[in-house]
Amino acid sequence: MRTHTCKFNFKFEENLVLENRSDGVYAGVYNNIDKFATPTMTKAAFGAIVADFSAKRKAKDQGGNKEKIAFKASTGIMRDTLFSMSEYVDSIAVGDLDLIKLAGYDATWDPAQSKGKSVPPREMGLSLKRINDATNQLVSDCGTYPPDCYFLGILTEGFPLPHEFTVDEYGNIKFPPTTNFNIFINSGKIGKKTWKNLKSGGTYYCYYLVTNRHGMSLLSNEAKNICG
Repeated sequence: MRTHTCKFNFKFEENLVLENRSDGVYAGVYNNIDKFATPTMTKAAFGAIVADFSAKRKAKDQGGNKEKIAFKASTGIMRDTLFSMSEYVDSIAVGDLDLIKLAGYDATWDPAQSKGKSVPPREMGLSLKRINDATNQLVSDCGTYPPDCYFLGILTEGFPLPHEFTVDEYGNIKFPPTTNFNIFINSGKIGKKTWKNLKSGGTYYCYYLVTNRHGMSLLSNEAKNICG
């Protein structure tokens, strides 16, 4: 039986991709204290490292050699921090794929990438990110799935999905009659989805349902972000 552990692809990620990864781990660990109760670094300390990396990335984009040197050093610290946190996440997850993805990491092996004759697994690594130089847009993305899968994306504006939201065994989606905020739906074979014409400064919540000919997955984790 294969063991799931945190994947170290963050060692090769750079700039905004690394910043998004860091934001995802920050949210995944510290917003789920029921699962990750005793991280080896305080929320404030991890957040300060992420904020410093973000500030130096932006300064590097508009500065000279001095800013580039500072950014390179900050990148090293960010990667070391993600590595240290991955060891903690692995110690808590003990091979639990859902916990690894909930914490914002990719897994070294994900059965969602393997062809099979069953309903797709629940997506637990869903992300919702801003785009460089693109206002009023967000991009959601998930893990890799076999080519026979379809991805139903749900984006809500201002509020998360209500508890009364349901999906039955036939894939019928039902929103409660009291729902009074904007809801966007995007369905197709592409897991990465661009959400356009959003409200600048608005808070958005994203969810996925993955389907194939055998059925529909459970609702994914919730991904949240503010539109830039």
